[in-house]
Amino acid sequence: MKHATFFTASAAPAASDDTAAQDPEAELEKELAKLTPEQRAEFEAMANRLCDEAGLTLDPDEIALEKAQLAEHRRLAPKRAAALRHLEDIARSPGKRRAYDAASDGERRDITNLNAAKREGLAEGLAKGAAAAKLETARKMKADGLPPDAIARYTGLSPEQLQDL
Repeated sequence: MKHATFFTASAAPAASDDTAAQDPEAELEKELAKLTPEQRAEFEAMANRLCDEAGLTLDPDEIALEKAQLAEHRRLAPKRAAALRHLEDIARSPGKRRAYDAASDGERRDITNLNAAKREGLAEGLAKGAAAAKLETARKMKADGLPPDAIARYTGLSPEQLQDL
């Protein structure tokens, strides 16, 4: 099985107590810094053996991805906490809740109106395209010498529209 190298041969720099309390990985590195290179190698071998027994592979790319995801989670955590506090504040105040609901309703109405306008515009565009296609077909049929009544029957155009071609 393919295993990641957990540690470098040299000891990792010790993390400060504040950092270690906030970051389990820093805490682990702090403890591992106390080990000799032989002890670190033994620890890594044991970790790899446990992974083998559990059927796990520790691909360095997967570890890097998980670290990146964890960093992103930590980066966004304060923003999520602030949003949660804001929502809790709204929930506790009836006046703020009414204002929030009114703003949300307004946004929903705007989105609904925009979607309706898009549908109307699409329908109008499709109708114009279909009408243009009928006129083009009628022109081709007229150029091929078909009688006007046959052209009107096949295209759905009126005799007046056919005269304008």
